[in-house]
Amino acid sequence: MSEGKFTEKLDQKGDHREKIEDGLRLIAEGKTHLGTLRANLEAAIETETEGLSVETRAKLERAKENISRQIGQIEAEIEKIARVVTDLAQSLGIEINLDEILQPSEQASQEKEAA
Repeated sequence: MSEGKFTEKLDQKGDHREKIEDGLRLIAEGKTHLGTLRANLEAAIETETEGLSVETRAKLERAKENISRQIGQIEAEIEKIARVVTDLAQSLGIEINLDEILQPSEQASQEKEAA
C-alpha cells in the first residue's frame, strides 16, 4: 500500500471515529433527557397531589412508578445500543472509550436530578 493510500485510510478512520463519537454523544444526551424527564415527572407528582384524595394520589403514584420503570427500560436499551455501536467501531479497528463519552452525560443527569 502506498503511503498516500495509507494516510487516506487513517484520515477516513479518524473521520469515522468522530462520527461514531458524535452519535454516541447524541445517544448519551437522549439518556440524559430521559433522566430529566423522570425527575421532572416525580417532582410534579410530589407537588401537585396536595388536596387530592388518597385514592387519586395512590393512582398517580402507581402511574409514576410505571412510567419511571419504563424510562429505566428505555435507558437500558439506549445503553445496549451504545455498546453495540462501540463494539462495531472496535471491530473496524476504531477505538472508542464509551465510558468517557457517557460519563459527562451521567454527571449532567445527576446534577439535574439533584437540582
